[in-house]
Amino acid sequence: MKEDTKKEDGTALIRELAQEEKKRQDAQHEERIKAIRESGQRSGYEIRLDLVKEALKLADSRYNNEFISAQYNVEKLNDMKVTPPRKLEPPVDTRVEDAVKDAKKLYDFVQTK
Repeated sequence: MKEDTKKEDGTALIRELAQEEKKRQDAQHEERIKAIRESGQRSGYEIRLDLVKEALKLADSRYNNEFISAQYNVEKLNDMKVTPPRKLEPPVDTRVEDAVKDAKKLYDFVQTK
């Protein structure tokens, strides 16, 4: 019976020590993150994420411009009544591929010194 109590006490002690160590590591991690944020530095991940966001904005903008241009051309032709009425055919959507290419270009630009 005493051995079972000792094992339980030992297991509880190990569990408690592990929890304390985890709390200590979490606190250190939080301190590092706070120091980085306060210094104005950003991680490489954050920078790359911003580049991807900008690339997506560029690709969306290009696609929207193409769509508006196509819509304008169809409306103009239909108003002129020279040709049979046309339907709007949206441009091919290559925004994802374009965004990846743009992100690579932006990343390469940022890497140059």
